[in-house]
Amino acid sequence: MKKSIVMIVLVSILAFSSIWIVFGKNGIPIDDNTDIKIEENEEIELKEVKNGEESESIEPDEFQSGEENENIELEESKFDEESLMRLDSQNGIDMAVIFNNPLEEDKDYLVFKVMINNHRIDLENIKYAELAKLRISDGTIITEGFQWELEGGSGHHVSGYLKLPKSIGANNVISANTDSIQLDIVGIKSVGSLTFKWDKEVIDQYNNGGTGDEK
Repeated sequence: MKKSIVMIVLVSILAFSSIWIVFGKNGIPIDDNTDIKIEENEEIELKEVKNGEESESIEPDEFQSGEENENIELEESKFDEESLMRLDSQNGIDMAVIFNNPLEEDKDYLVFKVMINNHRIDLENIKYAELAKLRISDGTIITEGFQWELEGGSGHHVSGYLKLPKSIGANNVISANTDSIQLDIVGIKSVGSLTFKWDKEVIDQYNNGGTGDEK
């Protein structure tokens, strides 16, 4: 009888020891620990995927910002030589003038690119600086301070630059209150007056700094 009891106790101890070894101290199967790690990894992957979706959702905003930047660039570059060119013809003399500052900023001068063509007279030796007048929308008329720089051509076809200092004394020639400017070239031989005018839209572009590089 005593031997049977001892055998039962030994078997019980062996069985308990086996259970403790298999399940661990906390009674949690070892395989379950692996499952927990897998579940944790799956949760991390799901979070990464979610974050990826959130990152992808930013792309439309970035695309919209790109469109806005493109619109700003288009707005800034809406003036070119053709849109800033003014034409006038009198008695066989054809003249084109471009207000150059909105295209290429000059820190010291208002710059007008001038192109003249005719088949009657020699245009090369005319003193254009003495024939130029600039009329401002506030009634100011400037007749002095112009400079002429011959760029090219000769005889019947010439081109060059008329320049006028941006400020006279303490006053800017063109200010925020200027609505328009008009350049007159008066007295080329038998020609009365050639007139070239730029309105407020161009003046505002000039006041905003133009679009080109500073010389």
